[in-house]
Amino acid sequence: MEKKNCSITRIGLTSILVIFLLLFSSLTWAQDNTQTKTENGSTVTIAGPLTALPNTNYDIVLRAFTDVSIFQWSLTENGVSIAGSGFTFGSQFNQTYTFNRPVGSYTYLFSFRGVGGAHGWPAYTTVSITINVVAPSALWAYRITGPDDSTTVEANTNQVVYFELDAIAPDYVWGNILALYDTSKLQAVSIEEDPNNWYGFYTWWTTATGNPAYNGGGDYYYYDRIGNTPILGASLALAGLADPIFGLGSAWAQQWVAWYGDGHAGPVGTIDPTYGLMLNDADKQALAERLVIPVFEVENLGAIRSYVSTYAGRQYGASKLRLGYRVLAFGTASFHTLADGSPDNPIRYDWNHHNLDSYLRSDVELVPLLQPPAAPSNLVATAVSSSQIDLTWDNNATNADGIIIEGKVNCFSDFVQLAKVGANTTTYSDKRALAGITHFYRVKAYNETGDSAYSNIASATTPTPMNDILSALARLYQEGAIKNAGLYNSLLVKLQAA
Repeated sequence: MEKKNCSITRIGLTSILVIFLLLFSSLTWAQDNTQTKTENGSTVTIAGPLTALPNTNYDIVLRAFTDVSIFQWSLTENGVSIAGSGFTFGSQFNQTYTFNRPVGSYTYLFSFRGVGGAHGWPAYTTVSITINVVAPSALWAYRITGPDDSTTVEANTNQVVYFELDAIAPDYVWGNILALYDTSKLQAVSIEEDPNNWYGFYTWWTTATGNPAYNGGGDYYYYDRIGNTPILGASLALAGLADPIFGLGSAWAQQWVAWYGDGHAGPVGTIDPTYGLMLNDADKQALAERLVIPVFEVENLGAIRSYVSTYAGRQYGASKLRLGYRVLAFGTASFHTLADGSPDNPIRYDWNHHNLDSYLRSDVELVPLLQPPAAPSNLVATAVSSSQIDLTWDNNATNADGIIIEGKVNCFSDFVQLAKVGANTTTYSDKRALAGITHFYRVKAYNETGDSAYSNIASATTPTPMNDILSALARLYQEGAIKNAGLYNSLLVKLQAA
């Protein structure tokens, strides 16, 4: 038990009346179990919840004022003293106590009296409330996550990802599950049971999921196709799907087909990508209110229906139902899972008189899978001296961590790494080039996923240093390779002037 927000103040009678109007006109805030009495110049209130969950905090609020300047008070729980005071100076009392109790019934009695003045020593004004701490109703809900309970899924556009639908149920029930998904981000392609766990998420009576008489609809999903006998072929066409579709399923689906043969492993449920779009205006409005989403978002809701039994309710080595979706766009994908049907529907969750109306929203963040960066292009090599070649290129990557420069000195040798530079760098100077030789270069971008393709190969030939040329010219003249002195002197002058 925790005490908080204690405030005791001595004020004048006029202020008391103002506070009374403000205080008790606002007593409806978030509390729904309140008793107030006015006696002998004092107004006393106790407030709290009608019920609370076991071992979960709940607050008891005590408020009072008196027209004198001294008061006494006490609080008991089931007859046991919790708190109180002797004579306290002041005219207003406002205090909150927090409790945390096991299952049971708890009566709180708040006693208060103002002492002195015209009232003398009056009896306590007593108010009380009873709070029932009760166990929560059985939680019947179906949660959708990414693979391995993940709430973030990395994928490429058009990649099929196998999400998981898991039951949270305390014992054996069955009924029609409606799993709504956002068709602007996902395209449903499969519904799959684990072939390795016969006591896992067991779907059955699946013809009901496509029968309008049982609030069904959509196209039946078999492990090797959607719409073997199409019910709403137009719905698949609107979703951009061929009809029928073959081979959209994981290894689970392939195992079932291998066991039972083409067209015989299923159906497992139905897929209806136009569920929200086909609702009438009144039903769209009602669904929007239930899911707490704008009406226009209802039109983007597709549906997967499965009639299931909850051996998967975390019992008997439960496994999950696998839902295959093709990723169309990135962002937050919201799933809404409901116990489908109407109150008079025979497949509603009403086994053992639970009369369930389960609903749970699950959000999964869809993010782009990190890809290797795009390759640089338009690599150009320019020799600027006998020992330096400058490189330039165009950077085409938005996700690179850096650029790798590679080079070689003839057509027959292998490229070797010369340097790494920053991701946004588009120039590099090779200052260790050899004079009078043709050099070849290529560059690539990289990130933690891998390397890009290489750019084009660029080449440049460094000039020979002038001293080497003059020495070679003199040697040729001295050896008689150049016999004309005039030609020699003319070449010498031109080279020295260059």
